[in-house]
Amino acid sequence: MGKLKKLETIFEHDKNHFLPGETVVGKVVLENAETFQVKGIRVKFKGRAEVTMFVGDYDTQKERYFSKDVVLLGHLPKEEGPLVEIPPGLHEYPFKVRLPSHLPNSFHCDGDENGSVVYFVEAIVHRPGKFSYSRRQEFIIHTVLDLNELPVARQAVENEGEKAVASLVCNSGTISAFISLPREGYVPGEAMSISGRVTNSSKRNIKRSFVVLEQVATLKVYGSAVTRTARICKGCERGSVPPGGTDQWSELPMEVPDVPPTYLRDCQLIDVRYVLKLIVVPSGLCSNLQVPVEVIIGTVAVRDSPQQDFKGTQEIRMVKIDENEEGSNDFEYGTPL
Repeated sequence: MGKLKKLETIFEHDKNHFLPGETVVGKVVLENAETFQVKGIRVKFKGRAEVTMFVGDYDTQKERYFSKDVVLLGHLPKEEGPLVEIPPGLHEYPFKVRLPSHLPNSFHCDGDENGSVVYFVEAIVHRPGKFSYSRRQEFIIHTVLDLNELPVARQAVENEGEKAVASLVCNSGTISAFISLPREGYVPGEAMSISGRVTNSSKRNIKRSFVVLEQVATLKVYGSAVTRTARICKGCERGSVPPGGTDQWSELPMEVPDVPPTYLRDCQLIDVRYVLKLIVVPSGLCSNLQVPVEVIIGTVAVRDSPQQDFKGTQEIRMVKIDENEEGSNDFEYGTPL
């Protein structure tokens, strides 16, 4: 960095996750080895969604939620004003920025066709007639999805499915499965009580069964859409079921991991849903039987449930799985603290 030894943004209490409408308090820390002149120092806050997908060719669409500049010292590069001399040493420039009240949750979906909702702050030191110094840092937005505002979150959900199991020369019978939950809505950290049944009416063994929670993201670019699925967690693993046998269980727990809430509200380019699947694996070359139920992941738990409201600190990045495998634009000067 030449004369500049350090340039970083530090949030108050070292937090990096915020709610929409929250005031972000922090400081830019600058350390220089010798005196130098600057036009100004500022922080730029930005939030945006971006989706890239193949529609005849790779195309990208963006959605901006906000862009806010806060001048901490001096002036913007395009403005007229005197240069500011910064003596050697360690310097701190505090700031306060209020976030917009409507922002989608942070999100990442990786792969050739991908989508993300990202937020970052960039500290920028503008020098006269020379390149600028800058350092970018991402932060996370957690939105609120109150399950008590969704009547469907309290309703029980269930589903069943059946599949013929064939050999090379004839039909060997069927396998069937049933899955149920006492309600549809949960928050991260809460245990889903899963009940199920696997029935083997075929002449083949069922090797095993298990339950997975999948995140289903719909990515949209200029009217076209593509769906990407990520396996988030796995549980309720059961053993083999012989021909004519049945495996039944009741209220086995499976904890919901720290994931963005369902819907990804206030984002027009990405929609997020969650599906719980009971997967039954027969022996031989037959494909698996999959029985899905949709669940809603929120941040405020259903009242009378034992789980406290969710206060997330991280995000889950989506990765593509193989199904065959087991704003506003604002500007302001810095507000003194």
